[in-house]
Amino acid sequence: ESLEHAGKAAASGPDGSSSKQALRLLEVLAKYPQQSVVASGYSRLPLVQQEEGIAIQANVNQKSSLFMIDTGAAISAVSELRAKSMGMTVHDDSFSIADIGGNQIPCHLGIAAELTAGKFRLRDVPFCVMSEDRSGSAEAPDLEASILGLPVLLAFGTVRWSKGGIFEISFPSRRKNVLESNVCFEGGGVAVQAIMGQRKIAFDLDTG
Repeated sequence: ESLEHAGKAAASGPDGSSSKQALRLLEVLAKYPQQSVVASGYSRLPLVQQEEGIAIQANVNQKSSLFMIDTGAAISAVSELRAKSMGMTVHDDSFSIADIGGNQIPCHLGIAAELTAGKFRLRDVPFCVMSEDRSGSAEAPDLEASILGLPVLLAFGTVRWSKGGIFEISFPSRRKNVLESNVCFEGGGVAVQAIMGQRKIAFDLDTG
């Protein structure tokens, strides 16, 4: 269904380049098993505050690594060197993602057989595996920073963090009320509505 919608958007949408980029990513992902949740449960994880954003410790194939939390990433990302060190399967299928400056970063698809965080255990988690050669992109993500994007964050169900250094996942959510909600998904990312003066303005919510 996603491929069908993305195909129509790429053919007729106003933003042709981003639509085609999303279509290519979906074409690649459709060839492989879908990410699934094997185990879940409320978890409190230590939060690491970094200059670039916030990060948590997670395990890929039982190997621990620090992952940035990036609500602006449509797919999780990792460097080629880090992917290999964690035993991730890197495939020949390629696609590209756009960085904050709009530059295209080439990727190969990586699949983590298992990813665990707290009580959560995910299977077949897709990653953008970035080459060590970033083609001179000044705005490309830091290759030392592994990233957890929206597919993993959505699997957690609910997420929140505090200045006290705690990252919580899978806590009970409030009863849904669309009229009061100020957060939504838009264009593959998260948008939040804020009030400045007496005006309501939409912003991208990007923790990366």
